[in-house]
Amino acid sequence: MTKSKSKQTNPIVTPLKSKKRARPTHARLNRRVKSRDIIEISIYLKYIPIDRVPATSSPTNWIEREEIHALREQQYANHVSLLRKFATKSGLKIAKVHSGRRLVHLTGSATNLQKAFRIKLGTYQEGDQTFRSFKGKLYLPKNLKERVEAVLGLDTQPIISRQRHPMTPASQAEVVSSILPNKAGQMYGFPMNLSGAGQSIALIECGGGYQDTDLQQAFAAMNLPVPTINTAVVDDALNGKNALTNSEADFEVALDIQVAGGLAPGASLTVYFTTNSEKGLADAISQAISDPIHRPTIIAISWGDTETNWDRDLRLTIDSQFLDAAQNHGITVLVPSGDYLATNGERTGAHVQFPASSCYAIGCGGTTITVEGDQIASEVVWKQGFIGTGGGISTVYTTVPSFQLGAKLPLNIDNGRAGRGVPDIAAHASPGYSLFVNNRQVTRGGTSAAVPLWAALTALLNQGAGRKLGFFLPELYSNPQLLRCITEGNNFPTGSTIGYSAREGWSGCTGLGVPDGEKLAAYFKA
Repeated sequence: MTKSKSKQTNPIVTPLKSKKRARPTHARLNRRVKSRDIIEISIYLKYIPIDRVPATSSPTNWIEREEIHALREQQYANHVSLLRKFATKSGLKIAKVHSGRRLVHLTGSATNLQKAFRIKLGTYQEGDQTFRSFKGKLYLPKNLKERVEAVLGLDTQPIISRQRHPMTPASQAEVVSSILPNKAGQMYGFPMNLSGAGQSIALIECGGGYQDTDLQQAFAAMNLPVPTINTAVVDDALNGKNALTNSEADFEVALDIQVAGGLAPGASLTVYFTTNSEKGLADAISQAISDPIHRPTIIAISWGDTETNWDRDLRLTIDSQFLDAAQNHGITVLVPSGDYLATNGERTGAHVQFPASSCYAIGCGGTTITVEGDQIASEVVWKQGFIGTGGGISTVYTTVPSFQLGAKLPLNIDNGRAGRGVPDIAAHASPGYSLFVNNRQVTRGGTSAAVPLWAALTALLNQGAGRKLGFFLPELYSNPQLLRCITEGNNFPTGSTIGYSAREGWSGCTGLGVPDGEKLAAYFKA
């Protein structure tokens, strides 16, 4: 007996494991997407480990980007062939194949994309933001589902919410007591004979921009030349485009450039401007990792959000990108632990921030310093009412990473379970740095200030060691004496009992502690 068409189709067309999309919360549907609208999406293929040739397997001799691209062209040839067949059958086109990035750009009309993935696209309005999203679950043929990690770009909803953006206005006291970025290097004992020469730092920016006049004023104030700054365009996001309301994203860009450049003046900086969206962030990270022109050795991402707010497929894709950076490229990835204490600004429970909770990234917490002369007189956990350093135990990554096994992590205070501990390290977050933004002097801080500081220090350490350190958390956790532990303070929101306290050893506030630049440089050089 002949089977019905529906019974033939269902076993071979299956949903991806991403969460089912409903109408975006707090947003209203404007209209259905016009049928002829042309949309480009990014399809990320599942990570396949590279069999490393013995001659290139040493941590001091990482695989070159060109070699990785050639190896992956072979690894993913069948994947790309199946995608071409799927695209042709669905009336779509493959715009570009980036084998080294495990990425295929697919384009097509809204009508054909909706039919291909069995979804309904619409444009939504939330406040002053308009974005595209969809209802339903993404479907793919079974032979592709087994090979595809994520389909990104159908949803352009901002992934970093405005209230989660890590910039907060400075008080008058903070303005008076803020420091120039390069002064932090002196206070943390950064080796004065190193400048980061030969190193390349990638700064991922989901909006905002910078002006040359601001940089000239900022580096003149530090008695430094303006460093080499390149820009990279991701998904058509230019310098100054896609800024958040009141240009708050401009402050983030300035913080990253002026802190990293002030502390590692010999390193080159590349700003990867992208959109505040799933596709934008993933595309920017993969572009920075594989960039054959600027060749970053360090990636700094000062953006994040509560880990449970991220779509599973996007999170897995970013995880695999970080793994690729660590395993194959020797790239160090640094991210902030968040600026909203142990709850990360959520209404109930303790939450940590992603990407800081990724097991292949280095999470950076924040401290408050008191300065006397040119020295740090005291340093405690950064906390000011309902803002302050994020941190705690992940509820998504429930296996303690091998490098943290000896750190005696506490259990999650909500569910009593073990998990990845956030952050790993910390640095000055408050009273903040004196910056120049839009032709005026301002003060900004937060855990996102610790990210470019540690990025700059990593550039110095790479230069001093004569090699890329890559993912160096195992060394830090095995040698906590290289850091100065912070033992005073907590990240409980005011009036709350939810949070973690500083202590000897690792804490859910400042990780292992803050840098001792000379100790770190001597260790990695040896």
